[in-house]
Amino acid sequence: MKKLFLIVAAMFAVVSFSACSDDDDKDASIVGTWRHTREVGYEIYNGDKHEFDSICSEANHGLIFNEDGTGKDTFDGGADNFTYTVNGKTLKIKYDGDDGWAEITINELTNSSLVLYEHGEQEETTNYYTRK
Repeated sequence: MKKLFLIVAAMFAVVSFSACSDDDDKDASIVGTWRHTREVGYEIYNGDKHEFDSICSEANHGLIFNEDGTGKDTFDGGADNFTYTVNGKTLKIKYDGDDGWAEITINELTNSSLVLYEHGEQEETTNYYTRK
């Protein structure tokens, strides 16, 4: 259970990013660098629901998706490597050294915005990203 919480906590730092392009959104791709900008959701801890809605201002927090299906979750002081797949609105991420895949729903993907939804055993969150 602790590991699940740590994985979900790591995802919070990964899933809210932004971009700076107004190209045609019908051809939008997850490939690129996304900066974490906002995190909305709640977690239930010991039966108590704790809601959050925070603006993320740390410039070093983000996700990098490479064309070859690899990527990095960046944060102050480091980065975690991962492998990913996208099938329709489903994003699957597997961090190096982890056994399983995290399944995340892509709620919105344009050239300038990526909104991800993750439902964990104890947490739900919606994260916003913009391309850098």
